[in-house]
Amino acid sequence: MNILYTARCSDRSLIHSLTASKRCKKTKYWCPDCDQPVRLKTGVKVRPHFAHIHSCSSSGESRWHQAAKLTLYKLFSEQQLFVATEHFLPRAGRRADVYVTLHGKPYVFECQASSISQEEMNKRKQDYEQAGAELIWILMPVTRKTGVQRQSVTVLKRGALWPSSTPYYWTLNPQSNILQRHSGCSSDSPAYWTEFVRSFRIKDQDPEWFIRQRAPVCRELDSAVRTGWRRRAPSHRMRRFKHSDLSGMLLHQLLADFRLPPHAYPALARVPFPGSGALSVAPEIWQTLLHVSLIRQRGRSVTISEACVLVHQSCQRFLLPMDRFHLRSMLVIYFNFLEKWGVVVKRYPGVFIIKQPITVVKSADQLLMDDQYVALKSSFVYKNN
Repeated sequence: MNILYTARCSDRSLIHSLTASKRCKKTKYWCPDCDQPVRLKTGVKVRPHFAHIHSCSSSGESRWHQAAKLTLYKLFSEQQLFVATEHFLPRAGRRADVYVTLHGKPYVFECQASSISQEEMNKRKQDYEQAGAELIWILMPVTRKTGVQRQSVTVLKRGALWPSSTPYYWTLNPQSNILQRHSGCSSDSPAYWTEFVRSFRIKDQDPEWFIRQRAPVCRELDSAVRTGWRRRAPSHRMRRFKHSDLSGMLLHQLLADFRLPPHAYPALARVPFPGSGALSVAPEIWQTLLHVSLIRQRGRSVTISEACVLVHQSCQRFLLPMDRFHLRSMLVIYFNFLEKWGVVVKRYPGVFIIKQPITVVKSADQLLMDDQYVALKSSFVYKNN
């Protein structure tokens, strides 16, 4: 008897077993594959699921496969995202294990426990791309692998599972809620291709990665410095800048519209930043905290460890879960970027001296969170030393 976690209702809509368990038990359900009637089973020691009353031709799934789909379903449901298991995509002709929609873009999570060929992997990817969905692989973990970055499943809430410029896949252990991230596999790998995948370490990331990826922004900054925009901006421009809506404004647009020097940019918070553990307004918040606490006084020395502890505690205060290992890696890249701008000078490895003060502009939400800034907002000024 095969176990299902998704079934069809009388109106042909799909429903998950967790949702169905909260409804009337007399409701009738049907299998999405064979249209045969299924029965909802619940209990104290039994996970809610659908079971076929008669035999069905659909293939069975391993316990890990079922647990992985259920873990992902619970996770995305908590984030108020549209999520469905065993979702059929007509354009792809395939049934996705987990289907999620984020910001209008569909994502497909394929949980794979058995061996799979490279041709089948490529075929699935092409089919889902035709349907406009991004395919993400979730595989059974290989316990004998060592040195692989580990993260809690809660990291998914920060968006760490979405695709990046570097191909990778994830392994999931539903029992311990441990994710392992691996870099992309070789094109000539055999059926058990997980054995041939390189480990991924965030600490080995090149410190110059940020600068290389954002070269156009850096060129705009260098051009602004060469044209003499480092002099103090007129007060009327600063007032206009302070009361303007900066949401979504790029750095070169900001400099061109307001003719401001680079040091006046608000906490560098909206500069594109590698998304390794931070999402949405999180980069703006922790960068603002870092500047307010450490980089406002000229001549002070700042260590990476001190900044990591401070920002980690502040993120916990504002309910922004962030792994300390990720945070330290981001701070190393960030301080290297500040050194390129001339804000800090590296004295020793991990120790920087503040060369010029940077004052920040905050949004209305940030003003409510920072009592110190609220008290000083009447005397807020920009400085250029």
